[in-house]
Amino acid sequence: MIVWPEGPEGTLKPSRYSVVIQGRSHSYSRVADGSYVIPDIPPGHYKLVSVAWAESEYLGEGDTTFDVTNADVVLRLTLGGLAEIQGVAKTDKTRTGIPDGVILWIQSQESGAQGSRMDAAGKFVFGRVLPGEYRFSVLKNPEGIVLRSVRCGDAAVTQQVPLRVGNRQKIAGCEVILGYEFSASNAAEPVESASSLIAQFNSATMSWRQFEIAEKIVALHDNSVLPKLDPWLSNDDMQARGNAAFIFGRLGDDRGFQVIKNILSDRSTKRTVRAIDDAGHASPELQIRDDRYYTVHLLGELKDPRAVPVLVPLLSDDDVNWAVPWSLGAIGDESAIPPLVATLRNKTSDMRVLAIDALVQLNAKEALPELHTLLDDNQQIHFDGLGTVAESAKAAIAKLEGHPAIIPD
Repeated sequence: MIVWPEGPEGTLKPSRYSVVIQGRSHSYSRVADGSYVIPDIPPGHYKLVSVAWAESEYLGEGDTTFDVTNADVVLRLTLGGLAEIQGVAKTDKTRTGIPDGVILWIQSQESGAQGSRMDAAGKFVFGRVLPGEYRFSVLKNPEGIVLRSVRCGDAAVTQQVPLRVGNRQKIAGCEVILGYEFSASNAAEPVESASSLIAQFNSATMSWRQFEIAEKIVALHDNSVLPKLDPWLSNDDMQARGNAAFIFGRLGDDRGFQVIKNILSDRSTKRTVRAIDDAGHASPELQIRDDRYYTVHLLGELKDPRAVPVLVPLLSDDDVNWAVPWSLGAIGDESAIPPLVATLRNKTSDMRVLAIDALVQLNAKEALPELHTLLDDNQQIHFDGLGTVAESAKAAIAKLEGHPAIIPD
């Protein structure tokens, strides 16, 4: 198979492309004429995804389906540029007002994932979005917040019907409805049985979906499920292993915390490998990085204070440090405040803002002097609408001092 990727249009020229056939482990080679060759594809129907890169910065994405019979396949694929998704979150009758700390999450099997925090009015922005099909979810902080529905324009967005984002498309007017999980006083949705949820957990093929099911299992408060999930604690899929360990930990079984902690330090290649490197080969090294990043997030979801001394050294680990401030904030232990204050002096603007958000989550008024030093820090960040460090610091100071912030549009 020969692939000729091109685009997207813009000021930066791609230095390389990645080309991946979904659901297959394969290699590819770049030819001097700019094409990419993928050998030895058996007959069948496939989906090809290509991402354009300028060094380590992604520029665009494109995908197409194709059929292989008994002849070579030649594809020309034009990639789309970066898009933007804007909208507002509201609450149903089970909740009044948008709680602090809720992160809206979009994820695409082809194009990765991105998070956005909502302001007090519920507004959110996803910038630098690769073209692709996206599903929405929320990172639940405070615990119990769930995603009820999403509409963009006149169309509902669901797990079965994702949002299709096109070339340089600016999607505005998305509406997200949030609510509380089912409780005795709120019969908004039925409780599924333990056996049904375990069956769903066992058959889930995507980590984020399996984690959503894990949360439902935890909500049953039924420790009798643990023996049925015990084999997952030694599964070669580290993210699935972590999802199962999350259930154990939240149900009071110490094996859960220990298994998640051990995944962070496990750098062996004996694991399920889905990550593909730039040459198109399965990459255990990239998979180890992805698994560790996912595990840092799980420690935040577990909310066990014992994780704080495990996470703090990772604030300087470039492979996973983006996830660390959120997890420290989610755990809620004050011992995380000093290292987060130190992170306000991190060399990257993104880490400084992630630390700001975590300190607000921890109501760390002792961070105010350091936050005031950032009011002239106009470096831009690369998420949440591409604002500046100074804007985040100003909003944080207002929350910690208890008065409204006025931030220009």
